[in-house]
Amino acid sequence: MSWLSGRVTATRAVTAIVTLTAIFLTATLLAIPGSGAVGHQITMLAAGDSFSSGEGLSDSSGGCAQPSAAGSQVYSQIAAQSSSAEVSIARPVVVLSCTGARYRQLIPSTQNPQGQWMPAIGRFDLVTFTYGGDDLDLVDIIRECIGLDASPDLQSSVEGTVEASGDEPDRLCPNQSQIKQAITDGISAGYGDFLTDVGNDMVTSGGNVVVLGYPQIVEDPAKWQGLSKAIGVCMGLGTVDAVEVRSLVSDLNAAIATAVTSANATRPNGVHFTYLDVNNGGTAGIDRNDARLFEPMNGPHHNLCSADSWMNGATTLDSERGSFHPNEKGHEAEGSLLGEVVTSHLDWSTLGQITPPPVAGTSVSPSPTDVPGRTPRPKKATPTPLPTTHTVVVPGRGIIVVPGPPPATPGPGPGPGPVKKTPRPGATPSPSTPAPTEVVTPEPQPTDVPIETPTESTDPGA
Repeated sequence: MSWLSGRVTATRAVTAIVTLTAIFLTATLLAIPGSGAVGHQITMLAAGDSFSSGEGLSDSSGGCAQPSAAGSQVYSQIAAQSSSAEVSIARPVVVLSCTGARYRQLIPSTQNPQGQWMPAIGRFDLVTFTYGGDDLDLVDIIRECIGLDASPDLQSSVEGTVEASGDEPDRLCPNQSQIKQAITDGISAGYGDFLTDVGNDMVTSGGNVVVLGYPQIVEDPAKWQGLSKAIGVCMGLGTVDAVEVRSLVSDLNAAIATAVTSANATRPNGVHFTYLDVNNGGTAGIDRNDARLFEPMNGPHHNLCSADSWMNGATTLDSERGSFHPNEKGHEAEGSLLGEVVTSHLDWSTLGQITPPPVAGTSVSPSPTDVPGRTPRPKKATPTPLPTTHTVVVPGRGIIVVPGPPPATPGPGPGPGPVKKTPRPGATPSPSTPAPTEVVTPEPQPTDVPIETPTESTDPGA
């Protein structure tokens, strides 16, 4: 029996070693950034401008140019579906993206007391967006370059600095040196403060912010083919103008990427900031030859004037909507890239482990006229909270956010009618508070600050 006892002891020893090894490997996996080992589903908020809302998709409509519930999907919704079981994104994704939105309009400030996001909406583990294009009137500049009517503001300025006519009177594109100055004043001077506010106010401690760059609208003229190459014109753009449009997008993306890198170095609220280059890769763990990029290093490009474009040209029915924005293929590619980044390349190891700073309800961001020679930002003020949203519990759907202040406490009699918000000066009064089973998106007024009420993604997995 001694030999049997010895074998049992040896077996137990081996079992103990295997168990300890498994525990060690599990602990190691949990500590690896990007391993996806988190204890709960990731909550996600998708903000941004027209490149995030879905303008350019065949069925986008409404004041914010979002696709229909049963139709096309924007990249953020596609990303939520492509995430793995290890890092799953809770649905529905909260969507605040709206065409025409500028980055200073996302978070409430003294200049913009009613932001796209409000403190009542709460924090999210993951926030994604594109911002900056509308701050420079990017699409209007391109429309001006090809001779289409641009917005009246472009004729005088872009953020007050870019003149619509340059030193060469026969040129249609704006003066390039002034565009570069606009990027310096409008993006470089304020985007970093904006990202700090996002990390401190909107994101769960240790969470992630992914900022997507803008796709190159038009192909490099050196790669044009056929008739476009022969005559030096493609989609209404001459070769010189096409080079300048590409330079504008490159400079804009570079300014945004620099701000993201700086924000990630300071890590406000322990939040990680990642820039995703959708053109050339090389960031966020994406290889430069990835076929989902608009301009992979050794693969076909997908800009306008390429053989397989993922971009819309100037639309014929309504040139104000959808022109020079990604189409369905473009959103599919961006969504797949973002899904991989969220699943495999983000650090979730400190999610929720840091006590976040209190949200004051208002952050002080520079207004466009404050950018040149800006002074250090004052401390955040604590204004009277604005009851622009409230939460309700809906059977079968959980807690949702609906627009408008909370309903008044019923008194004697049949009860009060809907509580009406006091409109801001010059703004059209918003509709009455909707029923809690429906989220209504108010139509933004042309002269008003675009305000988007959170809407729920209705992708098939919701």
